[in-house]
Amino acid sequence: ALCYFNSSLSLFEEQGESQSQGIVLSNLGRIYLQMGLATAAREPLERAVLLISRQMKPSYQNALYCLAKTYSSLAIDCLQEEPGRSSSRQQRLEASRLFVQAADRYQELAPALADGQAEIKVAAAIAKSRSYLARLCGDVQGEEALMLAERAQAFLDNAAANASDGNKAGILGLQRIIAGMKELHSIGLLEN
Repeated sequence: ALCYFNSSLSLFEEQGESQSQGIVLSNLGRIYLQMGLATAAREPLERAVLLISRQMKPSYQNALYCLAKTYSSLAIDCLQEEPGRSSSRQQRLEASRLFVQAADRYQELAPALADGQAEIKVAAAIAKSRSYLARLCGDVQGEEALMLAERAQAFLDNAAANASDGNKAGILGLQRIIAGMKELHSIGLLEN
């Protein structure tokens, strides 16, 4: 399939058909994402979003959704710890930035959908919450840690408000965990 997409892409590039190029790039990126190759999926999906007209439904929305999932996957990869070594501050900041990019793509997508809008709003809020949690990992302490936990919790509140009953329980569980983290950081502030 990848061979056919690449040859189609070459033909559309020769003919100057940017919309068709965008659709092929979107499909190529989606396949890479399904294969678990988020790094390979990123560039074709970013190009696809630029080439496909926003009015071209559902092609533009599909590319945007896959790009958001790609950014989330890349962020999770940044946070993966290698044996004997924790993720660095730079990796956590990159993960945070990628989660924000995912949230932005989901937020752009939500108004364009008739069905599934609530699910996309939940995904955006969770990605935004994860952006703060990624920064909270590691050596962050004191007021900064408390502020990051509060912001993460606020976005989870938003996610819970839009979540279906099946997803709400998991989000509420995460909120309790973050509330515990906030309490621990508050205790640390009191001791200092």
